[in-house]
Amino acid sequence: MSTRMRDDVRSAGFWVSQIVIIIATVGGVYLAASQGLRQAMQFDTIKSLQNNFYLRKSLQNELSDNVGYMRDYITKVNGRVVNPSLNLETFVWNSMTYSPTSLETPSDLLREAQKFYHTAADIMANPHWNDMNRAKALGELADHIEKEVLPRFEASGAALQTRLRGMGVEV
Repeated sequence: MSTRMRDDVRSAGFWVSQIVIIIATVGGVYLAASQGLRQAMQFDTIKSLQNNFYLRKSLQNELSDNVGYMRDYITKVNGRVVNPSLNLETFVWNSMTYSPTSLETPSDLLREAQKFYHTAADIMANPHWNDMNRAKALGELADHIEKEVLPRFEASGAALQTRLRGMGVEV
């Protein structure tokens, strides 16, 4: 080793500069990792909100379609169609069982959807009711969904959409 190198290694300036380089490297790695983690968490939040927005909107649309099917059933009963049938769509409702974002939907909306499907099934399965009784009960259920529940779904979806727009995401 040359004399000049030996003198550099012994000098305080050399060691100070080496320590500064190490501190800067560790600090840079920490800041980069911290920023990366922050970005990953923000991406995860946005993705979760986006998925839940589409899930809520899909359930809202399915409920709205099912109310339409109920209205058609009621029309057939009032028109004296013999043995009218009512088939409700449950694809979204059943798919929610497997969606990790289902429970991010407000519990009051999930409860209303659950009550809707359960009540509709009970009405249609009641052997003691004739078509007129079923039509009346389904009409009341449809009114409740249209007037009370669907507007709450709409408001919930709009709030979520506004939050996503604030994050720079269009849905």
